[in-house]
Amino acid sequence: MARAEMVNKKINNASPLEMAKTLAEMELYDKKEAQEIIDEVYKKFDSGDHLSDNLLKPVLLSVADGILELKEFRPARKRGLTATRVYEECSSFTYDSKVGISEIDGYTEFKSMRDELGYDADYTTSHNKKYSDMYPGKSEYKNKDMTQTYKHNRDKFADNNKMNQYKDVIYGDKDVIQDEYFPNRDLKKEDAQTDHVIPLKVVHSQFKKNPALNNEDIKVIANQAGNFAETHGAYNQSKQDTLNEDKRTFKKGENLTEDEYQSASRASVEAQRSVNDEANKAVLKTLIGKGNVSIESERSFYNRIKNRELEKFKKRNGREPNEFELEIINNTVKQKTQKRNEKMDEVVAKKQIQKAKNAYTNIGKAAINQSKDFAIGNLILCLLKPVSFEMRDIFKNGIKAKELHASSNIDAVRKRFNRVKDYILSHLKELVQGNLTDFIKNLVSSFVEGIINCFVGIFKKALKVVKEGVKIFVKAYKILWGKEGEGLSDRKKWDAVIKMIGASVGVLAGIGIETVLQNFAVPRVLLVPLSTFLGGIITAVFMYVLDKADLFSVKSEQRRNAISKIFDERIAEINCATNAMNTTAIEVLSEQRKCYDNISAAMKSAINTKNYVELNNQLLEMAKFFNIELPYNNTVAFVAHYDSVRELALS
Repeated sequence: MARAEMVNKKINNASPLEMAKTLAEMELYDKKEAQEIIDEVYKKFDSGDHLSDNLLKPVLLSVADGILELKEFRPARKRGLTATRVYEECSSFTYDSKVGISEIDGYTEFKSMRDELGYDADYTTSHNKKYSDMYPGKSEYKNKDMTQTYKHNRDKFADNNKMNQYKDVIYGDKDVIQDEYFPNRDLKKEDAQTDHVIPLKVVHSQFKKNPALNNEDIKVIANQAGNFAETHGAYNQSKQDTLNEDKRTFKKGENLTEDEYQSASRASVEAQRSVNDEANKAVLKTLIGKGNVSIESERSFYNRIKNRELEKFKKRNGREPNEFELEIINNTVKQKTQKRNEKMDEVVAKKQIQKAKNAYTNIGKAAINQSKDFAIGNLILCLLKPVSFEMRDIFKNGIKAKELHASSNIDAVRKRFNRVKDYILSHLKELVQGNLTDFIKNLVSSFVEGIINCFVGIFKKALKVVKEGVKIFVKAYKILWGKEGEGLSDRKKWDAVIKMIGASVGVLAGIGIETVLQNFAVPRVLLVPLSTFLGGIITAVFMYVLDKADLFSVKSEQRRNAISKIFDERIAEINCATNAMNTTAIEVLSEQRKCYDNISAAMKSAINTKNYVELNNQLLEMAKFFNIELPYNNTVAFVAHYDSVRELALS
């Protein structure tokens, strides 16, 4: 409409001599403005604002996510409310946008389940405070088959028979061997002791919270050849429950050389791998119902049954049994023991199944509680999005925005509140259904996450990669062939899949960075915040590189669509302006023709009547009609001008 008014104004002010030039200039203006629009769109896609949105904001949000990992702010992340997720949800919200909540990223889920169970064996070392001590989890997940306190319970986990067997195998017929920690030192058999490379206490601390393991598993994991080493008794006694990498002395008053220290540290790394392998085997056996279970020994069972029969006899007869009666009791005990031994395989199988059930039950409880927390976070986010929209609109357009038609600030606040309320109530059914669906999906995902968390080391990370891969495949299928891809071009679909893979790379990067930082003995209080921050930066940079690479030319398509949209609007505007120009031009030219005819007729009449004064007046009117500027406006002024110049010129 503004363009049509401008056209009318220019045509109305144009003289007959200027009309052709004015129309030509307006056509040239349209061409020039079109090129400016194209240049502006390209400049916008390559501007600093684009860089800020794709790199600077994600980095700053990663800093905020890292801060939220501090213990004081942990409850927010526990409910899936990371800074990045909240910002993306709130900033993209409009009242016309589709109802729904984005999924919680895999790294957040990984950390939340770890906190829920209070267990992560990969975090437990002697120089780093145990994960389970800092975040103990809930007592309802306590493994009843696991002794939680190591102190005064060492005998439950040590296996002297295996330690002696290992020593016999290593020495064989020899009396002297090389120390397995320090190959430069000779080790006599009488000076040697079999050391747990990863101390029993550390192994216990690593796995005592694992819902899939029990005391028998700890005993098997710790007492294996891969975790034994023959070393000098002096070193073993001074080492106690510390790791080799934390010990620099051979014994009191004697330091290790650098080569000796490095050799002992390498032994710890190898032993930890062996411990992890054995732990993963034990977890897998438990989950498939074939785990290690504690079976009472035959002698112990016999004595327990015999004592029970003796007590029953004393209670019934009030005296000790004689030899004949004792023989009868012994025969009864033998019969019961024999029946028990015959059913031993059945008893073991039942215990193994029960052990698996207990593990799955504890993991299931943790998954349910985590899904509840995520559901609460989703509900908070649903309520927060329209409120954040109103806050953004207030900062942008003021409290009394035009579309509100408010009479006062109070009236505007009331209308904004009603708009939020109406949105929530009108979409309540969709919000509840969506939250319920998300709860079920989170429950399944958290349950799988809990199972993965039972494993340790590289195997756990490999399972995490597999899980993320399955999620990527499902999401990719929905985008490429499902409802989520409706209305998108093939290029945009594949671009969305690539960026989704990029986001998963960030998840795995965060987990990997945790492992790297742990090797540098970073304090637990900073470990996860730093991993979250650095993982976020890696994700941001990776996504920025993908955006710049534009593998599927989506940016070109977006530019083309943006230009097409602008020109569609301009075409409509130009059509309107052209119609206005045609109408106005015809009307103005018609009026100008009438005016010209009137002046011409008056000039002819003046010539015919030889009225030269009137003729001069009409000539001045004609000059004014054609917008010709003259330095005179009457006969007297003309004569004076004529006398002052040699030539007359019209401008």
